[in-house]
Amino acid sequence: MNHSYIPPLSQDQDALSHAMGQFFDNPVTYNPFVAKALGSTKAAILLDHLVEQEAKGDHGAQLNHLAQETGLGLTEVRTALQILENAEVIQLESKFTNGCVYSVSPYFMGDLVARLEERNGIDGHLILDMMNPISINRLHIRTIKDQGGSANAAILLSFLLGIMSNNDRQNKPELTEWFESNDSLWLCMTGMSEKELRNAKKTLITLGYLQRSKSGMPARVLFRLNMKF
Repeated sequence: MNHSYIPPLSQDQDALSHAMGQFFDNPVTYNPFVAKALGSTKAAILLDHLVEQEAKGDHGAQLNHLAQETGLGLTEVRTALQILENAEVIQLESKFTNGCVYSVSPYFMGDLVARLEERNGIDGHLILDMMNPISINRLHIRTIKDQGGSANAAILLSFLLGIMSNNDRQNKPELTEWFESNDSLWLCMTGMSEKELRNAKKTLITLGYLQRSKSGMPARVLFRLNMKF
């Protein structure tokens, strides 16, 4: 009888396979409207994941699995769960050392809309972008966090890459053209706070993903993306 022999992967092949698996993994997503209402992009990321899991009939969650599946750290997962519970977006049926059993409120979106209206934090851009969730490459999150950065820095990087056309990326394999920061639009489209956006920019500059310059009279602050990552 003939048996086909499949040789084991070498260390280098195994590492490449793992890296490719991460690269083509499903992206992490969240709704910027939800992030704005909760005051936390990380809570919005976790909520998106919990809703997806609940739709599959899964109401139990282990913290280490949530961290792996969202790209967040364990402390960030715990904090995000607390935010969601305090906002009554989810109800924790039971808690245990490494996880919880939860249910998502079927009315959470209406409650969050009401919360934003009370704070006068709703605007036209944000309403339009309710239909356009942000997608973040998991590899960006893991890489940036491994370099000492934050999930918000990964969100901003993925967002900036997303608004570039494919033609721009093909024609600028190393550095993009200089562009101005449209903070009011970016705040709406990412759901970040001003402080979160400011820190995300600073992190990307420190790590070398974003370059900053001043030009013109009066001086304008310009940015460009370093595409050599």
